[in-house]
Amino acid sequence: MEFIKNIKISVELFSNQPLTHFSDVAAKRNVYCALKRNILIIKDIFSITVFKKVENRYHFNISGIKTITELDSVIEWLTKTYCNKTDFRLTSYRIDNITAAFDVKRLINLNLLATNIRHSSYNPERFHALYIKNTKGTIVVFQSGKLNIVGSKSVENVLLLWKFIKEKISVAIMKKTF
Repeated sequence: MEFIKNIKISVELFSNQPLTHFSDVAAKRNVYCALKRNILIIKDIFSITVFKKVENRYHFNISGIKTITELDSVIEWLTKTYCNKTDFRLTSYRIDNITAAFDVKRLINLNLLATNIRHSSYNPERFHALYIKNTKGTIVVFQSGKLNIVGSKSVENVLLLWKFIKEKISVAIMKKTF
């Protein structure tokens, strides 16, 4: 699934450890770490944002994941590297966002495409792409034929959006190719 470019997950943990625990681990690993207000940002193998919540709860946003099959190993890496099982209890994790990229390798008439897709948004004076939002995610279509699908929570939703837009694009393909 080469079309997946990034997966962002949310992880919830419970611990009595202070927020400085994570910056100490990052310093030992010699990776970038910065505290911005009450948010800790760590650039390790993955990008990690740590939020300290009430009642000894932590919320992690982890991005830089490239495949769905990596999810379990990312959680395992997090618990081995930053959140040992003695001091931390994993309460939940979920996919927040899958970003995918496609290329039809043909120019697309975005004005024509916009007239053929209900609930699409195209304002070339503000941004040079067409947006189509629905409950499965958002499709961003560029005249160059490149497309991004963002905000999906599953690969199945990404594939459904890709199938939908491929069918719609056929009426708006321009004759010139790259």
